[in-house]
Amino acid sequence: MATTISLKAAPRDKTLKAAALRRTGQVPGVIYGHKFETKSVQFDYRSVELVILHAGTSRLVTVNI
Repeated sequence: MATTISLKAAPRDKTLKAAALRRTGQVPGVIYGHKFETKSVQFDYRSVELVILHAGTSRLVTVNI
């Protein structure tokens, strides 16, 4: 049985540009989909790195905002 991989996200301060966010060790992102309100979020760089190492590039990841 497959395990669920989750990633914690925080709402993004839209006043900060993406480059400034990256300098602080955060990864900017956007969550969107059908019948879903678009949300700007930010992730901790190390958390994203660990999820990519564990999940690879072709598995679903649950994002907790």
